[in-house]
Amino acid sequence: MAELFPVIDIRGDAAQRGRQQGTLLRDRIHATIEFYRRQIQLPAQEILRIAGIFRQSTEAFRGEIHAEIENLAQAAGADPLWIYA
Repeated sequence: MAELFPVIDIRGDAAQRGRQQGTLLRDRIHATIEFYRRQIQLPAQEILRIAGIFRQSTEAFRGEIHAEIENLAQAAGADPLWIYA
């Protein structure tokens, strides 16, 4: 993680942007998930249950954001629920 805040150039629709972010930031995404996994003082199962609620509401009300998150997680090889968390 050489740069504190890297600047990346992504383009396309929500799904394409998500895939690009997931690919370019894979290591950072996994590091961030691990950081929050340690910081949130709840069992992982409870965190993911709550994240599932955010996932459903995001899909219902902001389809583009949902598509971007889902594709980001897939490209990074991460569970999308941890991105919502």
